[in-house]
Amino acid sequence: MKKGKPPVEQKLPMPSFDEIYEAYHAILFRSAYLMTGNRYDAEDVLQDTFLIAFTKGNQVRRKESYKAWLFRIMTNLVYQRQKKLRREYPEEEIARVADGEETNASASLPLQEEIPQRLDLQRYLLELKPKEREVLVLFYYNDLSIQEIAGICRCSQGTIKSRLFSGRKALKAKLARTEGTRLQKRKSLTEEEEAYVERSGI
Repeated sequence: MKKGKPPVEQKLPMPSFDEIYEAYHAILFRSAYLMTGNRYDAEDVLQDTFLIAFTKGNQVRRKESYKAWLFRIMTNLVYQRQKKLRREYPEEEIARVADGEETNASASLPLQEEIPQRLDLQRYLLELKPKEREVLVLFYYNDLSIQEIAGICRCSQGTIKSRLFSGRKALKAKLARTEGTRLQKRKSLTEEEEAYVERSGI
């Protein structure tokens, strides 16, 4: 008895380039910016992402959404740029980006829900391990499910949950330390003010 051929996996109908760009350029740029910490790198990543999407969009399988497919392209491009950066620049130059010296942010971009808004968030995201930062950005900023992120990162859902937990824990710890330092500085300043008032006899 002959075995039947496995069903051919159908491909998604290709939307127009304008439709793809309009639907995804903003969230892809924001994510690329959060992952690179540099507006110019993010713009390059975005441009390359859409170039690949335009030339290979007909390869998307029906089981995969365009959104997940685009994010996988974008994250792969980010990792390629980071590897190139590590080869071309010493570690102290890369650290300057993490310290916010070479970022071009016009405003902080807070994580939603569990992660509070902080002006230092961009810098702390860059200090996380790249794979943890990637998962946090995909999960909190883009409403991607654990399953979708696992597909983008090509790893198990358990691995994604682990990275999400450890990344969130590390980020919260950094934010908590900063908040504690600010409160301590404010306390010292208040004591100085009180001493001045006492000396002045006001």
